[in-house]
Amino acid sequence: MDVLVSSSFAIFFLALFTHLPTSLCRLSREFKTCSQTFNCGNITNISYPFYGLNRPSYCGHPGFELFGCNQTDALMTMKSQTFMVMSINYTSSTIKVARRDFKQKFGCPDHLNNITIDSAIFQYTALNANLTLFYGNCSSLCNLTTFQAFPCPMSPPQRNLSVCWLTKNAMLKSNITEASCPNHIFLPIHISDNLMLDQGGGYNPLVASNGFELGWSANNRLCQACLRSGGQCGHEPHSKKFFCFCTDESKCPFPGSIPYKVFLTKSKITLLASFSVIGVGILLVLVICVRRRWLAKEKSRKKKKPDVEAFLRNHGTVGLQRHTYSDLKKITNSFRDKLGEGGYGAVYKGKLQNTGHLVAVKILKKTEGNAEEFINEVASIGKTNHVNVVTLLGFCYEGRNRALVYDFMPYGSLEKYLYGRNNHHLLSWEELFQIAVGIARGLEYLHRGCNTRILHFDIKPHNILLDANFCPKISDFGLAKLCPRKESLISISEARGTVGYIAPEVFLRSFGGVSYKSDVYSYGMLVLEMVGCRRKADIEGDDQSRTEKYFPQWIYEKLEVGETLDDQEMLSADERDIQKKMILVSLWCVKTNPSSRPEMSQVVDMLEGAVESLQVPRIASLTPSSLGSLRSQSQTPADSLSTTPTL
Repeated sequence: MDVLVSSSFAIFFLALFTHLPTSLCRLSREFKTCSQTFNCGNITNISYPFYGLNRPSYCGHPGFELFGCNQTDALMTMKSQTFMVMSINYTSSTIKVARRDFKQKFGCPDHLNNITIDSAIFQYTALNANLTLFYGNCSSLCNLTTFQAFPCPMSPPQRNLSVCWLTKNAMLKSNITEASCPNHIFLPIHISDNLMLDQGGGYNPLVASNGFELGWSANNRLCQACLRSGGQCGHEPHSKKFFCFCTDESKCPFPGSIPYKVFLTKSKITLLASFSVIGVGILLVLVICVRRRWLAKEKSRKKKKPDVEAFLRNHGTVGLQRHTYSDLKKITNSFRDKLGEGGYGAVYKGKLQNTGHLVAVKILKKTEGNAEEFINEVASIGKTNHVNVVTLLGFCYEGRNRALVYDFMPYGSLEKYLYGRNNHHLLSWEELFQIAVGIARGLEYLHRGCNTRILHFDIKPHNILLDANFCPKISDFGLAKLCPRKESLISISEARGTVGYIAPEVFLRSFGGVSYKSDVYSYGMLVLEMVGCRRKADIEGDDQSRTEKYFPQWIYEKLEVGETLDDQEMLSADERDIQKKMILVSLWCVKTNPSSRPEMSQVVDMLEGAVESLQVPRIASLTPSSLGSLRSQSQTPADSLSTTPTL
């Protein structure tokens, strides 16, 4: 049967591809069209990802249309707002834009709406700073020598409103917050303009016309490869996928791309139709046979238990000490000092007999499923070496006894130190910040620093251990998965992790595919836990609007209107900056769309950068069904779907 299936499959596709058009890349007409640049306003030699005027949309990237080119300005629309494009830098993939109403009306907007950008393809750069604009009766807040209010015509209705603009430093010096006046909006400006205002260089309302900088992401790497091969970049209008137009199929770097348009001769159409009739029948047979084989393999796979001994022989014993169960009893003094217990077993304190080194011994429960958990931990961290990942020293696999031996962490798990529940040591804001940075670096190493990418799937305070210097160590890899670094998405058979920290796509696939971005989400929820935002949200749970919102969305809305999330009168300026930075970074991490979340390397850069360079990420409103799922998991205490003990 296998021979018949393979032969039929080969005959069908050989016949089909023999009569397809010879080029899977676009032929000369589209290549020639997309090779032409165009001018718009004062900007010349415009090419991919931009399109407009006589340049067709398939020569650009969706969302990069320029219009108004026959006038003096190049215009672009983002999120229903119109911007003037002032310059384009292809080397750095950045553009400088200004909101059209600010540009045309000498710094006055048409409506009191904040600037919004399409975060899927555009990002604010580090060369931007925020300016706050106060309107109408708020002008009394701006009684400063270098910041003079000026009249601003607004519509509707047609009337003049007094306006003043303040930088962050000016607001801090004058003890002014956004909550001081409801009539305000935020305006990104170039950091050099912000510095000029802070230094008292005099205010000119036309600073709004100078614009701000955005970086773009439009399949940049694919386009570079296409251009190097002699092709031209574009996209297929229906699927919105990137496409490389070239004249020579032998040089096309993407032979599997769907062509924008395929020219077929009449004879080829006839031949292809004939083969299609035969092919449909063969394909039906193939589908039935393949499905039967897949069901048989799935049934066999579920019955088959992991061969732990074979795994240890091939992968798991390099640099690790193998102990007998009798050894573990000696190491732990007959399991006298229990450190904790979780879903997979208990953890005991011990001492190695030959070196006196303190260790934590995790004894796995004697269940059928612990073989997979055992393999996960050995495979995940048996070969890792990072200051922010717990060190696996050895293991025991003897009959039904399975155990893992780790470095002992004297201060236990991070969970004990949140909200001041540990009376021996209260973590300062600086210590919390350094712990957050350490966890981010550990995750960055797991995602990018190993030969095989490691996805943890259970980042939470219980699984962050603290050594004698309060350096964080990521632990408990029982739910981890290994995947090749080149693969962006993975397949999991069931939801895994701890309720309250699980990324939405893990348990509801309509949010997107499961990837290393799922760990980024859990990290964001962990940091929100560290700064007390979840507790603060629960305290204010009597508010009717709170019960109808996903709590990161609730935090975002408070930041948008300038409300504080803690008793900030008790904090110093540096502590307030740390708190704000941790909240902003975590909100970027918990965006429901996985592709909108940063990578952990970007998280580290944001944490180590200036808080002024961070923008408040928009947390989109959710549908009632998805909101219900997220609220149920975000408001529930740490109940694991598959819990693990702390070391």
